[in-house]
Amino acid sequence: MVLAFASKYLKSSKRVLLLLDQPCLTMGQIKEIQSRLTVSGAISDPFAAGKLVTLCAISDHGDLSHSYTLFRLLPHRSTYIWNTMIRAFVEKNEATKAVSFYKQMVHSGFSPNNYTFSFILRACVELSDCSLGLMYHAQVIRSGWESYDFVQNGLIHLYATCSYMDSARKLFDSSWNRDVITWTAVINGSHVLMEEILLLSAVVDKHLKSLWFDDNNNDDITCEQVNLWSRVVHY
Repeated sequence: MVLAFASKYLKSSKRVLLLLDQPCLTMGQIKEIQSRLTVSGAISDPFAAGKLVTLCAISDHGDLSHSYTLFRLLPHRSTYIWNTMIRAFVEKNEATKAVSFYKQMVHSGFSPNNYTFSFILRACVELSDCSLGLMYHAQVIRSGWESYDFVQNGLIHLYATCSYMDSARKLFDSSWNRDVITWTAVINGSHVLMEEILLLSAVVDKHLKSLWFDDNNNDDITCEQVNLWSRVVHY
């Protein structure tokens, strides 16, 4: 009798899960499916919960706020569910929340994987925080994910965006599987750096002229510009 009940429960849960595969579900329909999964107890299954969180967080008709509420109520979470929330915050331009979620994930005992790092590196780009990216790069190396395509592309994009083209180029040269994303990151980074070089050249030229014609001119080159120039020369 217990086996018969379990079989009936599994069939019922599978039918509800199949509903999640339907295209163009509205939030109203998603919430109704969530209610059915909660009543049946299937919401405790990380696979079922993961599909539901994905629909709420990153689908066109989803609701990230509701997804966050659902996430907090889940009795069991998985690395996939954590990754989905981090990805959703990045895609919704809420990089600070993505970083906060990453910290909570690690603190909760979950190990980040290649997908986690690809999302969190995008958050660093969004925040223009290369120092934070360097810290995560160290974690990538310790975790053994540096050679994975998504992670390499994320690192190259980070360093190129921050104008650290020497680091971006080293990663690019060590990459075995260069795709459109890899090339685009390096090209865009080189373009940004070239604009900064032209701007800096104008500042240097102006400064040299001021030294030649006016000893009292205080239009000095900033430390940031000197650092950029040193990176350009090294590159």
